[in-house]
Amino acid sequence: MDIKTIIIISFVTLFMLVISSYTLMKNFPTHKSVKNLFVFSLFFFVGQILTGLRNIIPDFLSIIVGSNLQISGYLFLYLAVRGLIGIDSKWYHRYFIPIIVVLMGFLFFTYVIYDTQVRIIIFCLFCVLYSIIIAWVFWDYSSSRFIILNKFTAGLFFIFAIGLIVSAIKISIIQIPANFLRINETMIVSLYIYWIAVTMWLAVVFTLQISLSYHGSIDNKSSKN
Repeated sequence: MDIKTIIIISFVTLFMLVISSYTLMKNFPTHKSVKNLFVFSLFFFVGQILTGLRNIIPDFLSIIVGSNLQISGYLFLYLAVRGLIGIDSKWYHRYFIPIIVVLMGFLFFTYVIYDTQVRIIIFCLFCVLYSIIIAWVFWDYSSSRFIILNKFTAGLFFIFAIGLIVSAIKISIIQIPANFLRINETMIVSLYIYWIAVTMWLAVVFTLQISLSYHGSIDNKSSKN
C-alpha cells in the first residue's frame, strides 16, 4: 500500500472525526474539550487535503497553509486533551510561538532554500514535542474512573512520538523526492497507518469519556435530589 492510498484513508478517518466531534459539540456544548477537538479535527482535515494537493495548487497553499493548519490543529488537540482531563484548556498567546517558529522554518525552506527533508523534520519534531506532552497529560492527570483508558492512550502517543523520532532520523539520511507523496519508505508509511488508528481511537476516547461523565453528573444530581 503506497502513501497516497494511506493519505486517502486518513482523509476519511479525519472526516469521521470531524463529524463525531461536531456531534459531541452539539450534544455537550458546555464541555471544555469539544470545541477544541472540533477545531483540531477540522484544521487537520483541511490541512491534510491541502498538503495532499501538492503540484496541483500553489506551494503557498499546499506547503505553508496546509502544514501550519496541521500544526495549529495539533495544538488544539493538546487543549482538547487538557479539557477532557479537566484541567485548564484556554488558548493563551504563548501558543502562537511554536506556530510562528514552524511557519518561519517552512517559509525559509520553501522560498529561500527549497528543502523537503528539513520541512518534514521540522514537522516531525513539533509533533514529537506535543505528542510527548499529550501523553504526559493523559498519563499524569487521568482520573481513577478512566485510568486504564487514559494510560493506554498515553502509551499510544508515546509510541507515536518514538515513531516520529525514528522517521525524522530516517528522513535525514535518505533521498527524499521533491513531492513527499512519492515516499514509499516502510517506516513512514507505517507511521501514517498508526496515525489513522490513533485518530479513530481518539474518537472513541472522547465520546466515551464525555458521555459517561455527563450521564454520571446527571445521576449524581438525581441522587442528591
